[in-house]
Amino acid sequence: MVEKRVKKAIIAAAGFGTRFLPTTKVMQKEMIPVVNAPIIHYSVKEVIDSGVQEIIIVVRKGKTQVREYFTKNPVLEDHLKKQKKIHYLSPYEEIYSKVNITIVEQDESLPYGNGTPVLSAKEYIEPGESFFYLYSDDIVHAEIPCCRQLLNLYNEQKESGGVIGVQKIPRELTKLYGIVRLKEGTPLPRVAEIIEKPQPEKAPSCLASFGRYLLPYSVFHYLSPEQTGKDGELWMADAIHKILDKEVVLACELEGEWLTTGDPLNLFKTNLTLLLAQNDYKDKVRTIMKEML
Repeated sequence: MVEKRVKKAIIAAAGFGTRFLPTTKVMQKEMIPVVNAPIIHYSVKEVIDSGVQEIIIVVRKGKTQVREYFTKNPVLEDHLKKQKKIHYLSPYEEIYSKVNITIVEQDESLPYGNGTPVLSAKEYIEPGESFFYLYSDDIVHAEIPCCRQLLNLYNEQKESGGVIGVQKIPRELTKLYGIVRLKEGTPLPRVAEIIEKPQPEKAPSCLASFGRYLLPYSVFHYLSPEQTGKDGELWMADAIHKILDKEVVLACELEGEWLTTGDPLNLFKTNLTLLLAQNDYKDKVRTIMKEML
């Protein structure tokens, strides 16, 4: 079987970051640091490591920090070369050499929703082309990049469709997420439906959908200003439900740890998890924690 490849990714970076005010009054939430890189760096690195060649990052109008971060800075590079510290930029040189990044402003004429960034980047996706879609505030700590895991499962099926990332959560938390019900009696984990924030006693499973998708081009048939859902928003779950009527969508249960950065406490946990995973930091972090506790 010839392996199917996915060459493009859309990354949503258009949130307001209200839970990080007042910091996000002057800084985009996606630029808040996790260890020694901004949140969005991790999503970009993930899709590069999954074979993507072109990335479209969707930002809010007038916000320039993400664009500046992914633009070369000759003055800084010259300074670091003179100081013999150019190695500090090696993680970014890898990005520049492997992928083309386009920054797009979210279309403010569209209804708000987690499907809006996809529609705002439609012109960059060719008809018939599948692509990754990521929420930049979700970081996945895994040996195999999360998008690569989605692609591996995508290559196991012959039918058209897509793949969504899921992970098991405690049942008492189902009321906070979209929960996936799988079809019974199928060799691969086919999605039957996604139920938004069900109460624990009504949840069909503990598989939570999060911000990782491998989407078919047909998603654009179901994302439009005229097809809004709850609260008048454009919901990705609504579009996936419509895809399910004609195509197969698989649920990829993540091998790794899904980390969120959507609020200060989860941001702290994500920083701690990634610091403890690095040899340069883990012993010092454990020492600090023992001293504090």
